[in-house]
Amino acid sequence: MASDSPLNKGLKRAGGARSDNDRAVARELRRQLKRAARRKGEPRPVQVAGKPLEAEDYAKWRRRALRRGSLSRAPELQPGRYALVLLAFDPAGTGGFIRSGAANHVVPPTVGTFQPKVEPAVALAGTLAGWLELYTDPVALAPPLLHTGGRWRVADLGLDWPLRPHGSDAD
Repeated sequence: MASDSPLNKGLKRAGGARSDNDRAVARELRRQLKRAARRKGEPRPVQVAGKPLEAEDYAKWRRRALRRGSLSRAPELQPGRYALVLLAFDPAGTGGFIRSGAANHVVPPTVGTFQPKVEPAVALAGTLAGWLELYTDPVALAPPLLHTGGRWRVADLGLDWPLRPHGSDAD
């Protein structure tokens, strides 16, 4: 992993030290990516996108998702935490997703919850590692997108991805 990657920057703490938990997130994501690469069969191309949501925005998103039936369940946020919603869709739909937020999802969204001190890139890495553990079909991933600063950006997390980034709006 590159030392100046967004994941490494997010993992750094005061004085350049990393917590054991942050190192564990990076290790687990690398482990899950290796496991996914060894799965038998033709891999399905997948683009993932993570959006951090504060409590109020997450509550609205959660109500809409449950009402529409796009989720069977979604965790409630504990006080003082935020959610990272991870969406997985066909990479060909990335441009439309960036413009409108609409995409044909591979699976229902996955939600991770985090303390405010956890950087969004670290939250994305942790949620993606969990998603890879649950989604056991062969998969080829494009670099994930992360919604920060009001827009979607490629967050390669300093890793090599099987597919190239899609959607020039995300660069």
